[in-house]
Amino acid sequence: MMIMKANLTLKVFTQLYKSTHLAPIICVLCFFLCSPKAYSARLIDCKTGDTCIIKDKNTEEFQVKIIGIDSPAIDQPYGYQSKKYLISLLKGKDFDFKCEEFSGEMRNCSLNHRGEDIAELMVKNGAAWDYPKFSGGKYKADQEEAQAKKIGLWSFVTGIGSGRQAEIKSPYCWKWPINPQCESNIQYEPSY
Repeated sequence: MMIMKANLTLKVFTQLYKSTHLAPIICVLCFFLCSPKAYSARLIDCKTGDTCIIKDKNTEEFQVKIIGIDSPAIDQPYGYQSKKYLISLLKGKDFDFKCEEFSGEMRNCSLNHRGEDIAELMVKNGAAWDYPKFSGGKYKADQEEAQAKKIGLWSFVTGIGSGRQAEIKSPYCWKWPINPQCESNIQYEPSY
């Protein structure tokens, strides 16, 4: 419903913009009226390292997917550790969330605690992948840094004492292994 209102508002402003000399004023108004608003919340629980159930200040509970990242599935190597790391970042803390879109019962949101981007912390600490389709590559450098330092999921090795890096499969390829891109590159994540 909120997205429909924002889209309608945007269409009205677009028509006014094209038909009047008030373009600068309309642009400023559109920015403030169409931008998602940040709200405050508390963590209830996390399902994975990128999906949580939160409660807002009105005590409404809902599920959020952190936009811009993709964490390992729970049954994937490092999936449980990713979930635990996200819980450690949010448990017992007030944090802000800003939802950009809704898909069914899920809200796709950014989460911030005291000015720190939770998605960035997850990727920087090797607990999630940059998901360029939704981040625009915003966390690419953080992922490369975590890979270089071999931290979090990037430290996962196969075999006891083998010392060799596991073939780390992206969460996307874990979920969709028969995708042609995944067949040729198991670290594939869809891009923008």
